[in-house]
Amino acid sequence: MFQLPIIVSSVVDSYYLDLHEIIAWADKLIMKAEKPQMWLIDISLSKNKYGVISFAQSVFIHYENIEYDLINLEIGFWYLRYLEGKISLEEFVTLAGSAMDGSYFKGKTIEDMAVLYERWRKGEDIEGEVHSFFNSYAETSRQCYDYMMRDGLHEREIEIIEIR
Repeated sequence: MFQLPIIVSSVVDSYYLDLHEIIAWADKLIMKAEKPQMWLIDISLSKNKYGVISFAQSVFIHYENIEYDLINLEIGFWYLRYLEGKISLEEFVTLAGSAMDGSYFKGKTIEDMAVLYERWRKGEDIEGEVHSFFNSYAETSRQCYDYMMRDGLHEREIEIIEIR
């Protein structure tokens, strides 16, 4: 399950959307809402990505699996950026490896990513192995993104939205 603020935070922190795109998204929801939520207004007025992340994360202080979900979604968004040609395989492996500290990420460890990176540097083809492991993360992130961007999203859902 992913709550909307977690999706927003991950989309921004992974650079899947830039600051202008996330502000435009928040503005669209604010315009549709009878009484917009404060965190959306704060995002709309943010001057940098860290403001957006801070305001989004302020909504889910009591979220149980926050670090696990944030890291997994971010890794999925990074992998989507790789699949879309926005970052290289080297950049993806580096970003994913830096995010994995064992306590938040289940599956590959930072050591596994270091080994993959070294194999890549030696000229080995690791793309298939990377894809077989990270594609499911990208699929989850894509579903979260699609839900976040859908036209039917409205104020009532912003309070309770969860994706399974």
